[in-house]
Amino acid sequence: MQVGISLSLVGMLGVNGTLPVLAAEVKDGDSAIISEVQKDTSEDVQESEVKNEETQPTEEGQQQVTGETDSNVEEQVEDKTPVEEEQTAEQSVEKQESPAETEIEKQESKKSQDGFEINSDGALVSYTGSATRVVVPSNVKKIGSVAFSQNENIKEVVLPDGVTEISGYGFYQCSNLEEVVLPDSMTKLGEYTFYGCTSLRKVNLSEGITEIPNEAFGKCHQLTDFTIPNSVKIIGAMAFSSCSELNVTIPDGVEAIGRYAFSSCGKLKEITIPASFKVIEEGAFHGTGVETVILPENIKEVGASAFGSCKNLKRIEFQSGVKSLGEAAINNNPNLQRVVFKGDAPSLGKYMFLGTNKDFVIEVPRKAKGYDQEPWTNYKIVYTEDVKLPEAVTNLKSVSAGKQKVKLTWDASEGAEGYLIYAQKNGKYGYVGMTTKGTTFTDTKALDTDYNYYWVFPYVTDTNTGKMLPGKCTKYVWAKGVIPAVQNLKASSVKGGVKLTWTEQKDAEGYLVYGQRAGEKYGYVGMTTKGTTFTDTKASKTAYNYYWVFPYHKDSQGNMIVGGTPKYTYGRAL
Repeated sequence: MQVGISLSLVGMLGVNGTLPVLAAEVKDGDSAIISEVQKDTSEDVQESEVKNEETQPTEEGQQQVTGETDSNVEEQVEDKTPVEEEQTAEQSVEKQESPAETEIEKQESKKSQDGFEINSDGALVSYTGSATRVVVPSNVKKIGSVAFSQNENIKEVVLPDGVTEISGYGFYQCSNLEEVVLPDSMTKLGEYTFYGCTSLRKVNLSEGITEIPNEAFGKCHQLTDFTIPNSVKIIGAMAFSSCSELNVTIPDGVEAIGRYAFSSCGKLKEITIPASFKVIEEGAFHGTGVETVILPENIKEVGASAFGSCKNLKRIEFQSGVKSLGEAAINNNPNLQRVVFKGDAPSLGKYMFLGTNKDFVIEVPRKAKGYDQEPWTNYKIVYTEDVKLPEAVTNLKSVSAGKQKVKLTWDASEGAEGYLIYAQKNGKYGYVGMTTKGTTFTDTKALDTDYNYYWVFPYVTDTNTGKMLPGKCTKYVWAKGVIPAVQNLKASSVKGGVKLTWTEQKDAEGYLVYGQRAGEKYGYVGMTTKGTTFTDTKASKTAYNYYWVFPYHKDSQGNMIVGGTPKYTYGRAL
């Protein structure tokens, strides 16, 4: 009896970055006979015990065998004369119950009716089905190399709990794949895992993943819903290259980012470089949408083209630790306005600042060295002093101060030269005013129909540039621009009623009187536009009457805007 065993050879990615020859690309006649293995089968000898030392593949050959099937390559297994060996009666019975055909059947891969080819180790070797939504069987523990590669049918794949690895090229160029659901058991991704999945929008990585390998998500143009787990330590070369819709945060735990890892990620607007970094690799953020970059102290070197062609980049800041900038590390940045160095001048590679906004400036410390020499003298250098910013103000308060007026007060901040006031009105935030005299400010354009929100920032002036450098604001306050509550509200008993008096309020156009007479509900009692007195002639003589007086003003449409709520008073008629 002959049993065919199919194997395929897949060339893996070389060091020079050449793409592999996929199994789907093997043409007729390209296959070669790997070996012919003859195995003895009999009632006395198990097939698994037979070894053919002369036909074992070389170590290099072993690395090339993937375990996939190929109809062009076969090993021939023939029945041979049994080998005579000394055996116990018990061993003989066991071997009679496990013929060679059964053993081979157990060891070799089997293909289900649903198109899944799963080997005895629980690895999914290939999928040949045509479903758009694929739920991988629960007995799968690993997704083998090129298992789903270039499948144009699948749109969604769900992997079961227990899967720990997706080998290289697992979903390579699955152009219609939109979503992959990965289990928490995942710990490893191979290179090019999702490369070229141009429709992929969503994929979840578990906290067990420690590395995103080379080009794992390269050219995933639609990838947006993505989070890099905190467990990730390494992001490989071109791992997210050309993910044009990607906007992702780099967690603090990342220790290395490879060459061109985020290149051409046009929607990537914010970049946080972990403090542990020492080198920014070549092209790491080339062509991103980043606007502001602040590098940590430990960065010593910035590679070639690292921040090249960042069309939205306006400001980039280097700490005192940086020693060199590679060729074209910062170039072709048409909107760049300011480059800040906190230490001595680093070495510059060729083509630095080429294609950059001609009006950009380089800001350096007054005592820094090297900026008075070429090539730095070719650029506009601005020197800054070490300025200590004032602390945030304390005891910030706000009160209604009259028609469209809100008054702010606070305690002075040490070292502050003045204060900048910002406010939010009708949902819009912006500058309101400033003061250099005292610790009060009155907003005379406050809303009277809704709340106004205020922030106060202390500031100092940069003596070199003349610019205001604001400190922090840790608290905001709010108020309406209405007349404050009346003061000194009093009630006195008079013949036939209760007389109310109060202190005149600035900006008040009149006063509304509300009350609760004995046995009655709270409600409107009367009003006055003349003076600061009012007599309730319907007050009870037998029980107390309670009163509130509200100042008001009118807006431009003639609507009555009621002021603050006073304390109540009470009295009885004579």
